[in-house]
Amino acid sequence: MLGATSSQGGSFRLTNNGSYNPRNISFKYYASNWTGGSAANIKTFDVSKLIKNGSIATTVILGTIEVGQGVTGDYQNYQNTGYTNGENTALAGAKVVAGAGVSWLVSVGTGAAVETLVPIPFIGTIAGAIAGGFAGYYASETAGNLVEKAYE
Repeated sequence: MLGATSSQGGSFRLTNNGSYNPRNISFKYYASNWTGGSAANIKTFDVSKLIKNGSIATTVILGTIEVGQGVTGDYQNYQNTGYTNGENTALAGAKVVAGAGVSWLVSVGTGAAVETLVPIPFIGTIAGAIAGGFAGYYASETAGNLVEKAYE
């Protein structure tokens, strides 16, 4: 069991809010990815899940901002000319979808491959995040260029 969890990035606790030490700040990292639950009622947080959830939230927020800016650009075009073809919204939408999709696929694939080859905590997560970020950026820019060419 320990072998199956030791390369997942570990876990950590912020406090040991159990009945023995209520509300004490007690930061501790568990390389074994221990899930808590002792007699002291310690709760731990999985590092990999926190990184994953944080990156998903960031992607959603930044994607929403980008599409919102596209809609705003189209609205300004309409206000200035009385006409809009939706290019800004289409461009932003394509960039967000391509960037997020490719980034996720590459980061998961790279992270899993690296963790299989190098079973050291965080190495696969970091490699996946870096590879996914670069791939997502280039996919986003490529999708944006294709949409711009389609509107020419």
